Amino acid sequence: MKEKQVYAIALLLLIGVAIFTPMFYKLGTMVAGPEGVDAHVYGIQWTPSGTPNEIKTTANAVPKDEIGTTPYPDDPEYYYSTRWQRPDPYNPDITFGIYAKPQDIEYTVSELKYGVRIRQAQVHEVNIHGDPLGTRNPTEIVWYSWDTKTVETEDQVEWKRHEAFIVPVDFVFEISCRASKDGSWGPIQDLHYWLVLDTVRWYNAFAEPYAQIESNDPPPEGAELKAYNYRGAFPIWAWVEEWDPFVIQNDVGDVYDVNDLPDELDQYLEISPSVGGSRLPLYNEPNWQYIDMFASDIVKDDNTLMSTLANEYIGNFPDPRFAETVYTPITLSNYGALKQWGGWWVTYWEKYYYPTSYIRVRALYAIWGEWIYLWTKQEADDQGYQWQNKTSIIIEHDSAWDQFWGGVAEGLGGLLSNPLFWLASGLLGTFIMIALLIVFAGPALIGFLGWLFGRRARGKNG
Repeated sequence: MKEKQVYAIALLLLIGVAIFTPMFYKLGTMVAGPEGVDAHVYGIQWTPSGTPNEIKTTANAVPKDEIGTTPYPDDPEYYYSTRWQRPDPYNPDITFGIYAKPQDIEYTVSELKYGVRIRQAQVHEVNIHGDPLGTRNPTEIVWYSWDTKTVETEDQVEWKRHEAFIVPVDFVFEISCRASKDGSWGPIQDLHYWLVLDTVRWYNAFAEPYAQIESNDPPPEGAELKAYNYRGAFPIWAWVEEWDPFVIQNDVGDVYDVNDLPDELDQYLEISPSVGGSRLPLYNEPNWQYIDMFASDIVKDDNTLMSTLANEYIGNFPDPRFAETVYTPITLSNYGALKQWGGWWVTYWEKYYYPTSYIRVRALYAIWGEWIYLWTKQEADDQGYQWQNKTSIIIEHDSAWDQFWGGVAEGLGGLLSNPLFWLASGLLGTFIMIALLIVFAGPALIGFLGWLFGRRARGKNG
C-alpha cells in the first residue's frame, strides 16, 4: 500500500514538472507577413552609468519583466528600474520609474511609459513592375552581378552567377514618452533599442522554382547556364533620412508653434543617431563588439579570404561582410518629460511636456531572385495600410489665482455673449436712471412744480 502511494506521489510530481516546466510549452510562432524587408525591435539594453546589462529580447520577455535596475543615489530604499509593459516587437512599451521598497513593500514614486512603433518597411516608390525608382522598364534594370566558383574538375569548372539590383527601403522608428503615474517627469539615459532588419522569405523559397531566373548576360561559349530559384536581399547602407524631435499638440488638441517651446526641452530629446544623414551601423549580431575586416587584412592573409568564400551561404553575397539579417541600435541618450513650475501657494503653476519623436531610416538593399509577393508603397496603398502619426502632449496646470481670474473672465465672456443679458441690463439701467433722478433731482423738481402751480394760482386770483 505504501509503495502504491509513493508511486502515485511520484506520478503527480512528474505531471507537475511537465506542466510547469517551460520546455514542455509549445512556443508560438509569429506570422512572417509579406515577403520583403521586415524591421522590428529585437531587444532593449539599458546601461545606466555604463553598467553593462545584457540585451533583453522581445522574444523571451513577458510583461513586468525587469530590463535593468540601479540604486537611487544616497538612499538604499529607492531605486530606478526599467520593466517590460508590452514586449511586442512592433509596438513595444516599457516603464521607467523610481520605486521604493521600505519593509519589503514596493510602491511607485514616479513612473514614465516609453512606447515605440515601427512602421512597416516599404520599398520606396516601387511601381508594379518591380523597378526601384519607377523610371525604367523592367527589361532595362541595371543589374549588379558577381560570380562564385563552386566546382572544379579535370575538364570542367562550374560557376554560379548572382545578379541583383539596388532598392531603397524606408521604415519609421517612433518613440513617445507618457506619464504612467500623474505628475511623473524626467529623462531616461542610455537606453538602447536594438532594431533588426530581416529579409522575410516564405519557406517555399527553397522549394522547386516557380519560374526560371533569366540572366541579362548570355553565358560564355561552351558554358552551361543554370538558374537558381534562391532569392534574397541584403542591406549595404543605412542612414537617418528624416528626424522630427517634437510633434506638437497640447492635451486638448491645440497645435503649438515650435517657437513657443522652451529651450531646456532640447535636453530631453537627445536620441542618437538623429541628425539627417547620420549613418547607422549594420551589425550581423546584436553586439557592440565586432570584427572589422579591412582590405589590408585580405591582402595579408589569403587563407582568410579563401576560407570565408568557401562558405556556400556567404558565397551568395558579393562580399563576405554582408548579411541578410542585420542589427542596429538607436539610443535614448537623454530622453523624457520636462516639467516647468513657478510661483508660490495660490500663484503656483506647472507645465508638463511629454514628447513624441520620429526617425525615418532609409536602407539600400541589394535584391535578387524571383519574389512571390513584395510589400511596396503601392501595395500598401492598394490594401489601405495608412500610418497615423502620434503627437507630443503638453499639459498645463494654471495657478489657483490664474484659475480664479480665468473663471471670472470666462464667466463674463459667456454672460456678455447672451442677448437676454443686454435686455435685462437695458431695463435695469432705465430703472436705475429713474431712481437716480428721483433721488438727486426730486427736491428741485418738486420746488419747480410748486413755483409753477403757485404762479398760476396767483394769476387767477389777481
